Amino acid sequence: MTPDTLPGRLGALASDRPDETACWVKRRGLWQRTSWHQAALQAARAAAALAQAGVGPGQRVLLVGDPEPELHWAAHAVMSLGASVVALDPAADAGRLASAAVAAGVGCALVRDEEQAVKLARIPASEAPLVFSWRIGSAMEVCGGPVRPLPFSPAQDQAAPCLPGLAQGSGHPAFVTLDCPAAGPREVSHEELLATAETLGARLDLRPAARYFCAMPLAFGEARAMLALAVALPMTTCFPESPDQLEANLVELQPEVSLMDGSYWNEAAGHLRQRVRPGLWRMVGAGSSGGWLRERTLHRPLRRHLGLGRANAALVAGGRPDEPTRALLATLKVPWLEIDAGGRPATAARAGVGGSAA
Repeated sequence: MTPDTLPGRLGALASDRPDETACWVKRRGLWQRTSWHQAALQAARAAAALAQAGVGPGQRVLLVGDPEPELHWAAHAVMSLGASVVALDPAADAGRLASAAVAAGVGCALVRDEEQAVKLARIPASEAPLVFSWRIGSAMEVCGGPVRPLPFSPAQDQAAPCLPGLAQGSGHPAFVTLDCPAAGPREVSHEELLATAETLGARLDLRPAARYFCAMPLAFGEARAMLALAVALPMTTCFPESPDQLEANLVELQPEVSLMDGSYWNEAAGHLRQRVRPGLWRMVGAGSSGGWLRERTLHRPLRRHLGLGRANAALVAGGRPDEPTRALLATLKVPWLEIDAGGRPATAARAGVGGSAA
């Protein structure tokens, strides 16, 4: 029996809904579609490479990359082996990445490109992990060894997805977070993330195959919660072409639900039009969310879209919304769901309309 884990759900979708759409991504001006069958094949291919390098149950793997399909398939690959994902913000500086890698005790690091790989050079030689990349195509050395390719294209004769060690994912944390350095690493289980997905799906009233626009790396709890929802509902995940193409991508896709971090929102704040109807906006949590909303360049566009009924929920991570945020959400009658930094519901009673208790 397949364990109820995130990669277990991915494998089930590959079997039950093989031809339905798992994701869309625009590259070189063309939208590219990936089915659930193809997604599982790609995750299985990456998992096989990691297993061959010794990644297995109980290990922790650093994952750094911008929102794109390979980031999500890499996370599923790691979790399918019983290892835990330590996802960090690709915008973090070298010191932050190095200290996080040491604090989490990672033995392997998966990065998108050279910009993130060179940051790993700050990791002490005694703690240096194996480094893989899905974008670095030329020879490169970091952490005392070569950067290994992380392949996603399955073998041509591979007819069915085979996520190696899939059953090993059960009983091991899905993610390990470092959101509070003083408290040390915190483990987030598959069960907790899938419970969050169930709550979030009900609050957002989303139908299967709803389009989810993901413009946030897995370093954030909101993105981890939505990763679980994508395989639990399931949803079709759509990835941005680039921050400067955000508006055009949203207009083309018209997603039911959207999630974006500050770098994407800042790029688009002055350009979003009423014809775009994203449904889910990131708010940064207690203490900082009110200030974020009051920034002149961001507050007006956000309020306009919420006020037009173009948002059906606000997802708040890191703490209860502060008073200015709750007042704005109450005025606009927008429901909010609080989750903690790991992507788990902080308190079920706080999932209410306009910040009021349910």
